[in-house]
Parts: sequence; structure tokens; C-alpha cells
Amino acid sequence: MTLRSALEQYLSMRQGLGYKYQQQARRLAAFVSFMERNNAATITTKLAVAWATLPADRHSSCALRLTDVRGFARHVANIDPQTEVPLAGILPPLKRAKPYIYTDAEINAQLTAALTLPPPNGLRRWTYHYLFGLFAVTGIRLSEAMRLRASLRLVEQKHALSTRPRNILRPLDPIVELREIPIRKPQGPNRWIL
Repeated sequence: MTLRSALEQYLSMRQGLGYKYQQQARRLAAFVSFMERNNAATITTKLAVAWATLPADRHSSCALRLTDVRGFARHVANIDPQTEVPLAGILPPLKRAKPYIYTDAEINAQLTAALTLPPPNGLRRWTYHYLFGLFAVTGIRLSEAMRLRASLRLVEQKHALSTRPRNILRPLDPIVELREIPIRKPQGPNRWIL
């Protein structure tokens, strides 16, 4: 069995289990191409590290690339016993930037600045005002906020392992709860905001 066919089998298995695995599939296809260019039929730690430390694309670190190869190598090791599975921790992990925590004054300044956005009677200013407020109150990520629907409400949930509650979004229960949401009419004709 070639590495290319083993990769197709591995990807179909992972995606069949529900993983999206799109970025990993792209990186692993590049790894298999690297192996083919080097006329290597068996995965070795040396080749895996050599590929992972090549000038990486802008979306992945060397350690992440090696992690992808490690999972693929474990799969191939079931077929080819000569396959070496690279050990975890060979390469240093990606160092993430320390997050910046905004003060209450900075948050208020952002919310005030959002209300000055043009046009004066448009929804843009209110959209950003509420979006930034949602970020500040819940800690929600931008990608999560973009997937929100109008039929959601904030509720407080306490995780079993955490002493701090986190605000999360849940579907509205009965229609009665719609009465609890304040309705605000900004200046301008027929523009309602929930």
C-alpha cells in the first residue's frame, strides 16, 4: 500500500468519524508529497521532523505539523510495522501571545466609540455597540458571535470543574421570554433593535 492510498484511507476514516480535518488533510497531503519527492516509502522520525521544520505556511507551527504526521504515522504503523511514530515533545510548542484584558474604562470607551460610527441613523453603530458588549460580558469569540441567531438568549451556566460561572447562549424556551428582551428604537424610521 502506498502512502498516498494510506492517506486517503486515513482521511476518510477521520472524516467518517465526524472530524472536519480540512487543514490537517492539506498538511498531510504536503507531507506525502515530500515523502514521494524523497523516494521514501516508510515514515521515519527523521523525515517527519525534516518536513515539519521546513519553512511552514503561515497557518501552522512546526509542532502542529509534526502532530498531524504523528496521527497519520500511528495509522500507517498498523499496516507497515517499520513505520516510526515521532514522539510527542520533539519540537517546542507554538508560543501564544499573552491575551490583553481590557479594563472597564477601555470597554466603555470602545462602546462609546462604536456609537459614533456613521451613518448617524443607521444600524451599524448599534450592531458594533452590542457586539462589543457581548464580547465583554460573555467572553464569546468572534466566530461564535457570527453564528448567533435571534432565537438565542444568554443564560448563566456553572461548569462542574469551575467555580466561576460563564454566560452561554441557549435557545429561547417559550415565547413569553420574548417579552423580557428590551426593545429599543433608534432614531430613524422603522428601525427596531432587539
